[in-house]
Amino acid sequence: MDVLRNPYHRKVVIFPLAFTIDNSETVFELDIEHREIAEKIKYEDYIVAKCMNDTDKFVDLIVDKVKKVS
Repeated sequence: MDVLRNPYHRKVVIFPLAFTIDNSETVFELDIEHREIAEKIKYEDYIVAKCMNDTDKFVDLIVDKVKKVS
């Protein structure tokens, strides 16, 4: 949050690395609350990347990892 309020650049892409699936709390915090801050500070770009969710590549990655440890 401090980085958002004291930016080095006016363009940002937020990628929620800790989450593999979009959830309402993350969407609300990043895409609504933090976007309001970015708009007040006049960011040129404020982009929130979507989580991997159930994309085929992500599912394949998980299956591959599980097979390797099984």
